[in-house]
Amino acid sequence: VSTVGQPTVETVVLGILERLPEPLVIDLRNRKLFTTDDKGRISSLSTVLKQEVARFNRLLAKVRATLDEVTRAIKGLIVMSPELETMSTALLNNRVPAVWTAAAYPSLKPLGAWVADLGLRIEFMRDWVDGGHPHSFWISGFFFPQGFLTGVLQNYARTHVLPVDTLSFHFEVLSDMHFQQQRAHSAGGSAGGGDSAPATRAGSASRSGGGGGGPDLLSREGSEAGVLIHGLFVDGARWDRHSGFIEESLPGEMLAPLPVLRLVPRQNYEPDPSLYKCPVYKTSARAGVLSSTGLSTNFVLAVHLPSNKPSDFWVSRGCALICQK
Repeated sequence: VSTVGQPTVETVVLGILERLPEPLVIDLRNRKLFTTDDKGRISSLSTVLKQEVARFNRLLAKVRATLDEVTRAIKGLIVMSPELETMSTALLNNRVPAVWTAAAYPSLKPLGAWVADLGLRIEFMRDWVDGGHPHSFWISGFFFPQGFLTGVLQNYARTHVLPVDTLSFHFEVLSDMHFQQQRAHSAGGSAGGGDSAPATRAGSASRSGGGGGGPDLLSREGSEAGVLIHGLFVDGARWDRHSGFIEESLPGEMLAPLPVLRLVPRQNYEPDPSLYKCPVYKTSARAGVLSSTGLSTNFVLAVHLPSNKPSDFWVSRGCALICQK
């Protein structure tokens, strides 16, 4: 069998290293992120950012260290252990090595798309570190999105002096607003089909016409306005911006993008029974390990979406929101 033109482990390693971003660095003197309140506390979202940066830097360090070990083993400088042999095989087969998977967030992407996705996540975090809190958060780009959601509730609880365990989210789909996806599409060949790009600034938002929302959606600030998130996809249904309801999927459409979603904390909130309680998962596999909360590690939260059909209809179709395409 001819091997002419087939990649070697060394060429794969070099290709990954060329695309691997540099570690994130946080300047704790950044007043956009680390201004304290009258009690000397920084924003909970700044704490979330510090935790996310630490997680991503650990992952980057693991990737670089193991790639270096594989390279040295190929050159005969160290012993090619069974673990390194397994990693080399994975790299040649365009699979994410198990040692990386164990240190990373859930993902079903092949190796090339996984590396591109990691770059987009780091880009989102770097924009946040350098430019301050974004207008909209790319929820799919978080290592641990549940921590971000808790941080939003904690900020609201501090502002209004409320017990955080009495708070939950009210959801509003901003039908006339979406975030541009050019960067994701430009990486589509290597990013596995173009997840929503990590655009977060006002200039990255555009309107598609129709639907509700009102003017200057990105300019609303303060705890009452909640936070904006983007990057979710609807599996088993789609969002109809004209009717303002979830509707059945279009023929041939597997995952439909959800417009920007506003999350507003409310105390003792009881959602309308007509809303569909739509689960959000990190990946389309939906399965995960049972966590200490009694929920799957793949589960993020439940979003209540307007529907003109009973909830059982959408449950039977397995309707859910997915963070990764």
